[in-house]
Amino acid sequence: NKAGGGQYWAAVHINLGYLYAEGGGSAIAEGGMGKAAAAFAKATEMAPGFEEAYTYWGNALQELGQTEEALQVFQKGVKAVSQGPENAAKRAMMHFHIANSHGSLGRQDEALKSYKEATKVNPTLAAAWTNMGTIYQGKKQNEEARHALEEAVKHDPNLAEAYTNLGIALQDLGETELAVNATRTAVELKPSLGAAHNNYGRALENANDLEGALGAYREALKQS
Repeated sequence: NKAGGGQYWAAVHINLGYLYAEGGGSAIAEGGMGKAAAAFAKATEMAPGFEEAYTYWGNALQELGQTEEALQVFQKGVKAVSQGPENAAKRAMMHFHIANSHGSLGRQDEALKSYKEATKVNPTLAAAWTNMGTIYQGKKQNEEARHALEEAVKHDPNLAEAYTNLGIALQDLGETELAVNATRTAVELKPSLGAAHNNYGRALENANDLEGALGAYREALKQS
């Protein structure tokens, strides 16, 4: 009985996929994550415009270590999202997932391009700005990293990871006082983040506050 239409039955497959994915895919049935991926894939067949199904499917494939296949699913998902400003956030998240997949595959230039597309579609997507900044740091493009990470903390002032990376970029640009402030904010936001304490220590050391740096490094070791 297919009463209710494709969208209804696609939602049933989504629910089935959720159940299989519980507990990392092993709580309900052996090979549960694979069954979850199959259920999500079926949902996209029944309702090709059901964009959330592509996200769930791609995420399940990533959990299975099938990153290339996940990338292809997210690329299909971008096309499934309806155009219009009301769907900008959904399109941006698809580009974000594409970027993450490229990054996992070691394709940093492709990842950077997709993060840029994500922030073009939705300029408030702080996670995309953060990851973009990290790539720029790896390329030693510190001004670009600073800009991306400042955008990240502007749109999400509670994002400790962005603040600690911003502190590194500022330090590399010789902005020691600003680096101290950024990394201090990171440890205040997330005291359990060992990298933030380490980067705070580095900033304090460069500011000639050796006692403060020693305390920060010790805290980094405690949180590691």
